[in-house]
Amino acid sequence: MRALVAAKPKQQQAHARATQAHQRKLLLDSLPSLEQDKILQASGPGAGSFLQPAPDMAAMEDRHFLVAVRRRLRVATCVPGAATTCCHHTKADRRRCGQACQGDNGIHAVTCRVGGGLETRHNAVRDALGRWLEEGGFTVFYEQEVPRWNTPEERAILDVVYRTPEGHSMYVDVSCLEGAVVYGRIRNATHGIARREKRKHKRYPGPGLVPFVLDNRGRWGREAIQWLRSTLRGIPEEDKMERLKRLRASISMSLQTAVADQIICASCENERRGWQTRS
Repeated sequence: MRALVAAKPKQQQAHARATQAHQRKLLLDSLPSLEQDKILQASGPGAGSFLQPAPDMAAMEDRHFLVAVRRRLRVATCVPGAATTCCHHTKADRRRCGQACQGDNGIHAVTCRVGGGLETRHNAVRDALGRWLEEGGFTVFYEQEVPRWNTPEERAILDVVYRTPEGHSMYVDVSCLEGAVVYGRIRNATHGIARREKRKHKRYPGPGLVPFVLDNRGRWGREAIQWLRSTLRGIPEEDKMERLKRLRASISMSLQTAVADQIICASCENERRGWQTRS
Protein backbone atom coordinates (compact mmCIF):
# COMPACT_ATOMS: atom_id res chain seq x y z
CA MET A 1 0.00 0.00 0.00
CA ARG A 2 1.32 3.42 -0.97
CA ALA A 3 1.81 5.93 1.82
CA LEU A 4 -0.20 9.13 1.70
CA VAL A 5 1.88 12.21 1.07
CA ALA A 6 0.81 15.52 2.53
CA ALA A 7 0.06 18.21 -0.04
CA LYS A 8 2.51 21.06 -0.25
CA PRO A 9 1.29 24.39 1.13
CA LYS A 10 -0.78 26.35 -1.40
CA GLN A 11 -0.36 23.54 -3.95
CA GLN A 12 -4.02 23.77 -4.91
CA GLN A 13 -3.67 27.49 -5.60
CA ALA A 14 -0.69 26.84 -7.84
CA HIS A 15 -2.63 24.24 -9.84
CA ALA A 16 -5.60 26.60 -10.13
CA ARG A 17 -3.38 29.42 -11.43
CA ALA A 18 -1.81 27.09 -13.99
CA THR A 19 -5.25 25.97 -15.16
CA GLN A 20 -6.48 29.57 -15.42
CA ALA A 21 -3.38 30.57 -17.40
CA HIS A 22 -3.94 27.68 -19.81
CA GLN A 23 -7.61 28.55 -20.30
CA ARG A 24 -6.71 32.21 -20.83
CA LYS A 25 -4.17 31.25 -23.51
CA LEU A 26 -6.73 29.07 -25.29
CA LEU A 27 -9.23 31.94 -25.28
CA LEU A 28 -6.77 34.51 -26.60
CA ASP A 29 -5.45 32.15 -29.29
CA SER A 30 -9.00 31.67 -30.57
CA LEU A 31 -9.57 35.41 -31.13
CA PRO A 32 -8.43 37.94 -33.75
CA SER A 33 -5.62 40.25 -32.67
CA LEU A 34 -7.86 43.29 -32.02
CA GLU A 35 -10.16 41.24 -29.77
CA GLN A 36 -7.12 39.94 -27.89
CA ASP A 37 -6.07 43.55 -27.29
CA LYS A 38 -9.50 44.44 -25.89
CA ILE A 39 -9.33 41.62 -23.36
CA LEU A 40 -5.76 42.38 -22.27
CA GLN A 41 -6.47 46.11 -21.99
CA ALA A 42 -9.36 45.30 -19.63
CA SER A 43 -7.24 43.02 -17.43
CA GLY A 44 -4.76 43.46 -14.60
CA PRO A 45 -5.05 44.73 -11.02
CA GLY A 46 -7.96 47.12 -10.57
CA ALA A 47 -9.13 47.04 -14.17
CA GLY A 48 -12.58 45.65 -13.33
CA SER A 49 -12.96 47.09 -9.84
CA PHE A 50 -16.07 49.05 -10.83
CA LEU A 51 -17.83 45.69 -10.56
CA GLN A 52 -17.00 45.41 -6.82
CA PRO A 53 -17.24 48.83 -5.11
CA ALA A 54 -17.04 49.24 -1.34
CA PRO A 55 -20.46 49.03 0.40
CA ASP A 56 -20.41 52.73 1.35
CA MET A 57 -19.51 53.97 -2.14
CA ALA A 58 -22.19 55.52 -4.33
CA ALA A 59 -23.18 53.08 -7.06
CA MET A 60 -22.84 53.88 -10.75
CA GLU A 61 -26.02 54.86 -12.54
CA ASP A 62 -27.69 51.85 -14.16
CA ARG A 63 -27.23 53.21 -17.69
CA HIS A 64 -23.52 53.81 -17.15
CA PHE A 65 -23.03 50.41 -15.52
CA LEU A 66 -24.84 48.62 -18.35
CA VAL A 67 -22.75 50.30 -21.05
CA ALA A 68 -19.51 49.66 -19.11
CA VAL A 69 -20.30 45.96 -18.74
CA ARG A 70 -21.30 45.57 -22.40
CA ARG A 71 -18.06 47.24 -23.49
CA ARG A 72 -16.04 45.01 -21.17
CA LEU A 73 -17.76 41.98 -22.72
CA ARG A 74 -16.83 43.31 -26.21
CA VAL A 75 -20.46 43.72 -27.33
CA ALA A 76 -20.43 45.57 -30.67
CA THR A 77 -23.22 48.00 -29.71
CA CYS A 78 -22.64 49.25 -26.17
CA VAL A 79 -25.91 51.19 -25.87
CA PRO A 80 -28.85 48.74 -26.13
CA GLY A 81 -31.30 49.75 -28.81
CA ALA A 82 -29.22 52.67 -30.12
CA ALA A 83 -30.40 53.35 -33.66
CA THR A 84 -27.86 56.03 -34.56
CA THR A 85 -25.12 55.22 -37.05
CA CYS A 86 -23.02 58.35 -36.52
CA CYS A 87 -21.50 60.25 -33.60
CA HIS A 88 -23.75 62.86 -31.95
CA HIS A 89 -21.03 64.61 -29.96
CA THR A 90 -21.71 68.32 -30.42
CA LYS A 91 -19.32 71.24 -30.91
CA ALA A 92 -19.73 74.65 -29.29
CA ASP A 93 -21.39 75.97 -32.46
CA ARG A 94 -23.89 73.05 -32.25
CA ARG A 95 -22.42 71.20 -35.23
CA ARG A 96 -22.14 67.46 -34.70
CA CYS A 97 -19.16 65.21 -35.24
CA GLY A 98 -21.04 62.92 -37.64
CA GLN A 99 -18.35 60.23 -37.80
CA ALA A 100 -19.66 56.72 -38.42
CA CYS A 101 -19.52 54.75 -35.16
CA GLN A 102 -22.12 51.97 -35.29
CA GLY A 103 -21.04 48.60 -33.94
CA ASP A 104 -17.46 49.59 -33.05
CA ASN A 105 -17.68 48.73 -29.31
CA GLY A 106 -17.48 52.43 -28.44
CA ILE A 107 -14.01 53.01 -29.90
CA HIS A 108 -14.87 56.18 -31.81
CA ALA A 109 -16.93 57.65 -28.97
CA VAL A 110 -14.10 57.42 -26.42
CA THR A 111 -11.49 58.86 -28.81
CA CYS A 112 -13.69 61.59 -30.34
CA ARG A 113 -12.27 65.08 -29.72
CA VAL A 114 -15.65 66.78 -30.09
CA GLY A 115 -17.83 67.58 -27.09
CA GLY A 116 -15.32 67.69 -24.23
CA GLY A 117 -15.46 64.00 -23.32
CA LEU A 118 -11.69 63.51 -23.26
CA GLU A 119 -11.19 66.29 -20.71
CA THR A 120 -14.16 65.16 -18.60
CA ARG A 121 -12.80 61.61 -18.42
CA HIS A 122 -9.32 62.82 -17.50
CA ASN A 123 -10.72 65.10 -14.77
CA ALA A 124 -12.89 62.32 -13.34
CA VAL A 125 -9.83 60.12 -12.78
CA ARG A 126 -7.80 63.06 -11.44
CA ASP A 127 -10.50 63.93 -8.90
CA ALA A 128 -10.90 60.32 -7.73
CA LEU A 129 -7.16 60.06 -7.18
CA GLY A 130 -7.00 63.38 -5.34
CA ARG A 131 -9.93 62.52 -3.06
CA TRP A 132 -8.27 59.24 -2.07
CA LEU A 133 -5.09 61.09 -1.11
CA GLU A 134 -7.10 63.65 0.88
CA GLU A 135 -8.87 60.83 2.73
CA GLY A 136 -5.40 59.55 3.66
CA GLY A 137 -4.48 62.87 5.27
CA PHE A 138 -2.46 64.43 2.43
CA THR A 139 -2.84 68.08 1.44
CA VAL A 140 -3.57 67.98 -2.28
CA PHE A 141 -3.28 70.73 -4.89
CA TYR A 142 -4.91 70.38 -8.29
CA GLU A 143 -3.71 71.70 -11.66
CA GLN A 144 -0.55 73.25 -10.24
CA GLU A 145 2.09 74.98 -12.32
CA VAL A 146 5.62 73.63 -11.80
CA PRO A 147 8.03 76.35 -13.05
CA ARG A 148 11.06 74.06 -13.35
CA TRP A 149 9.28 72.16 -16.12
CA ASN A 150 8.00 75.20 -18.01
CA THR A 151 9.20 75.67 -21.58
CA PRO A 152 8.99 78.70 -23.89
CA GLU A 153 6.15 76.97 -25.71
CA GLU A 154 4.19 75.44 -22.81
CA ARG A 155 3.55 75.88 -19.11
CA ALA A 156 3.89 72.74 -16.97
CA ILE A 157 0.52 72.16 -15.29
CA LEU A 158 0.46 68.92 -13.25
CA ASP A 159 -2.83 67.31 -12.24
CA VAL A 160 -2.22 66.40 -8.59
CA VAL A 161 0.58 67.73 -6.38
CA TYR A 162 1.21 66.69 -2.75
CA ARG A 163 4.04 66.12 -0.28
CA THR A 164 4.98 62.80 1.27
CA PRO A 165 5.50 62.43 5.05
CA GLU A 166 9.24 62.50 4.31
CA GLY A 167 8.84 65.95 2.73
CA HIS A 168 9.22 64.96 -0.94
CA SER A 169 7.03 66.73 -3.51
CA MET A 170 5.12 64.36 -5.78
CA TYR A 171 3.64 65.38 -9.12
CA VAL A 172 0.98 63.03 -10.49
CA ASP A 173 0.03 63.46 -14.14
CA VAL A 174 -3.05 61.51 -15.25
CA SER A 175 -3.44 60.17 -18.77
CA CYS A 176 -6.05 57.85 -20.32
CA LEU A 177 -5.65 56.19 -23.70
CA GLU A 178 -7.30 53.75 -26.06
CA GLY A 179 -4.15 51.71 -26.61
CA ALA A 180 -4.68 49.94 -29.91
CA VAL A 181 -6.27 53.03 -31.50
CA VAL A 182 -3.48 55.40 -30.45
CA TYR A 183 -0.58 53.16 -31.38
CA GLY A 184 -2.04 50.80 -33.98
CA ARG A 185 -1.41 47.08 -33.55
CA ILE A 186 0.71 47.06 -30.39
CA ARG A 187 3.08 44.37 -29.12
CA ASN A 188 1.06 43.71 -25.98
CA ALA A 189 -1.48 45.35 -23.70
CA THR A 190 1.12 47.38 -21.81
CA HIS A 191 3.18 48.68 -24.73
CA GLY A 192 1.00 51.70 -25.46
CA ILE A 193 0.85 52.60 -21.76
CA ALA A 194 4.64 52.26 -21.43
CA ARG A 195 5.16 54.60 -24.38
CA ARG A 196 2.87 57.19 -22.80
CA GLU A 197 4.79 56.91 -19.49
CA LYS A 198 8.09 57.40 -21.32
CA ARG A 199 6.69 60.45 -23.10
CA LYS A 200 5.68 61.96 -19.73
CA HIS A 201 9.19 61.51 -18.33
CA LYS A 202 10.68 63.12 -21.44
CA ARG A 203 8.40 66.14 -20.99
CA TYR A 204 8.89 66.36 -17.20
CA PRO A 205 12.43 65.04 -16.45
CA GLY A 206 13.74 64.58 -12.96
CA PRO A 207 12.49 63.23 -9.62
CA GLY A 208 8.96 63.37 -8.28
CA LEU A 209 6.94 62.70 -11.45
CA VAL A 210 4.31 59.95 -11.37
CA PRO A 211 2.80 59.20 -14.80
CA PHE A 212 -0.61 57.76 -13.80
CA VAL A 213 -1.55 56.15 -17.11
CA LEU A 214 -4.68 54.05 -17.65
CA ASP A 215 -6.13 52.29 -20.64
CA ASN A 216 -9.76 53.32 -21.17
CA ARG A 217 -10.72 49.67 -20.73
CA GLY A 218 -9.30 49.71 -17.22
CA ARG A 219 -5.71 48.49 -17.26
CA TRP A 220 -3.26 50.36 -14.99
CA GLY A 221 0.23 51.33 -16.12
CA ARG A 222 3.28 49.88 -14.40
CA GLU A 223 4.26 53.19 -12.81
CA ALA A 224 0.75 53.78 -11.45
CA ILE A 225 0.86 50.35 -9.78
CA GLN A 226 4.33 51.04 -8.36
CA TRP A 227 3.20 54.43 -7.02
CA LEU A 228 0.23 52.82 -5.26
CA ARG A 229 2.45 50.18 -3.62
CA SER A 230 4.86 52.87 -2.46
CA THR A 231 2.06 55.05 -1.05
CA LEU A 232 0.52 52.11 0.82
CA ARG A 233 3.77 51.50 2.73
CA GLY A 234 2.96 54.43 5.00
CA ILE A 235 -0.50 53.08 5.89
CA PRO A 236 -1.06 50.79 8.92
CA GLU A 237 -1.08 47.13 7.96
CA GLU A 238 -4.67 46.57 9.08
CA ASP A 239 -5.90 49.39 6.79
CA LYS A 240 -3.86 48.65 3.67
CA MET A 241 -6.24 46.23 1.96
CA GLU A 242 -9.28 48.46 2.51
CA ARG A 243 -7.44 51.52 1.18
CA LEU A 244 -6.13 49.55 -1.80
CA LYS A 245 -9.60 48.28 -2.76
CA ARG A 246 -11.10 51.72 -2.25
CA LEU A 247 -8.71 53.46 -4.63
CA ARG A 248 -9.01 50.78 -7.29
CA ALA A 249 -12.82 50.89 -7.14
CA SER A 250 -12.93 54.69 -7.11
CA ILE A 251 -10.60 55.02 -10.11
CA SER A 252 -12.38 52.26 -12.02
CA MET A 253 -15.87 53.65 -11.37
CA SER A 254 -14.84 57.19 -12.31
CA LEU A 255 -13.13 56.05 -15.49
CA GLN A 256 -15.86 53.67 -16.65
CA THR A 257 -18.66 56.13 -15.81
CA ALA A 258 -16.99 58.83 -17.91
CA VAL A 259 -16.28 56.37 -20.75
CA ALA A 260 -19.89 55.16 -20.69
CA ASP A 261 -21.10 58.77 -20.72
CA GLN A 262 -19.05 59.45 -23.86
CA ILE A 263 -20.58 56.43 -25.57
CA ILE A 264 -24.14 57.31 -24.54
CA CYS A 265 -23.78 60.91 -25.73
CA ALA A 266 -22.35 59.74 -29.06
CA SER A 267 -25.09 57.14 -29.56
CA CYS A 268 -28.22 59.00 -28.46
CA GLU A 269 -29.36 62.14 -30.26
CA ASN A 270 -30.92 63.98 -27.31
CA GLU A 271 -28.38 63.05 -24.62
CA ARG A 272 -26.23 65.66 -22.92
CA ARG A 273 -23.14 64.92 -20.90
CA GLY A 274 -24.14 64.11 -17.34
CA TRP A 275 -20.91 63.14 -15.59
CA GLN A 276 -19.77 66.07 -13.46
CA THR A 277 -16.31 66.68 -12.01
CA ARG A 278 -14.87 69.33 -9.73
CA SER A 279 -14.87 72.85 -11.12
